[in-house]
Amino acid sequence: MTLGNTKQVYIQPGSTPFEIICNFGIYGNMQILRRDVTCLHENFNRTMNEYRKGFGNVAKNMWIGLERLKEILSLPSSKFRLVLHAVRSDNSKCRSHFTDFQLGNVSTGYSFGYLNMEDDPNIMGCGNPFGEPFKNRFSTYDHDNTGSYRCATRFGGGWWFDTSVNCTKGFLTGSMDGSGVDIFLPVDLHDQQYKNCIVSIRFQ
Repeated sequence: MTLGNTKQVYIQPGSTPFEIICNFGIYGNMQILRRDVTCLHENFNRTMNEYRKGFGNVAKNMWIGLERLKEILSLPSSKFRLVLHAVRSDNSKCRSHFTDFQLGNVSTGYSFGYLNMEDDPNIMGCGNPFGEPFKNRFSTYDHDNTGSYRCATRFGGGWWFDTSVNCTKGFLTGSMDGSGVDIFLPVDLHDQQYKNCIVSIRFQ
């Protein structure tokens, strides 16, 4: 299926093929998280096991899965950057890049690693919703790595929450119902509902 400059394809970096949206432009990219405000039925407040495996419709709301993401990042002689792109209800856009993106294994709580964060020079930057490199573990309501702060339970959805009372500066796996705390980024004034958010990885 073709969607503008993108295609739904099957890839097999590990033992089992799976479907993903790819852009076959100059750099190419693979979508790992997609949130579309026109499709609100997908529940993102899921178990750690579901976040490991992945869920959703790749053309609408989806999460690729931590283990599938690890398979892609483990391709030999490959380096990746992560790209965060979001569009708000007033059609303003933001984009941020995270170079040398890495993901820890299950023993490190799938910690989020990168070398540098770079805002896109052509549009507003989204800021950093992921925290310091290799600091934050991935949490869900049934596997909360934030201790007494209970961030995953309080916010709902799986994320690399910080172990602090504020939990995170950005959060992309909420319900997108316009409540102001369900999905937001560091550049927000918390008065804009997002039309869509896409997180992709691409070769460096």
